[in-house]
Amino acid sequence: MRCESLKPVFDLRIDSAITSVNVGDGVFRLVRPQDVEALIDSGTGLDQVGNNTTMPYWATLWPVSRALAELIVARPGGFTGKKTLELGCGLGLAGLAALRAGAEVTFSDYDPNALDFAAYNAKLNGFSSFAVSRFDWRDPPDQLFDVIIGADLAWSPEIVPAFLQTIAHMLRPGGVVWLADQNRLDASSFKKILSSLKLKITHSETLRLDESWGWNIGGTFYEIREIVELV
Repeated sequence: MRCESLKPVFDLRIDSAITSVNVGDGVFRLVRPQDVEALIDSGTGLDQVGNNTTMPYWATLWPVSRALAELIVARPGGFTGKKTLELGCGLGLAGLAALRAGAEVTFSDYDPNALDFAAYNAKLNGFSSFAVSRFDWRDPPDQLFDVIIGADLAWSPEIVPAFLQTIAHMLRPGGVVWLADQNRLDASSFKKILSSLKLKITHSETLRLDESWGWNIGGTFYEIREIVELV
């Protein structure tokens, strides 16, 4: 990744840098906070269910988000013309990949800083048609999407039911979910919660995570759909 310094781009007093990220045969330019440690010290972050936290998870480019973006640009057929929601968008990389694939993308997060950065990144990469939505996973809006995507959402076990319930609430009948997980999900409880929400894993595969991305870790991709009951 190549970085270049950038003056603060929002009225957030967050010094930023631009990173060039190779995805497939293309490149995305991402503006991101230059000093994540400073954000941690400020203690102004919010987590995905609205609690104050000193951990601005949205400000980091997580390896599984890069892997999810790679999958999207490699398999664009399921996104063209589809109304797509990125949950916990952070810097918005997966959503950018969906935009490039021709989707109608809504970036969502609870922290307004993340939404500002995701929107700026969309514009930085030449996209003008997209939406942002700030909401709490415990009280999701009554909107339906053909495709829901998310990367590394399970950083804490107690929030897994919340984001899965949000998915069940916002997924259009016949829709599909693409999740990239940093092998944090407990397989047994994950499948049990999905079943209770009438969702199921229809495909999974090991994610390729390049060591140059910063972590030598594992990851798994899950495709999830609703359980169709035959009458």
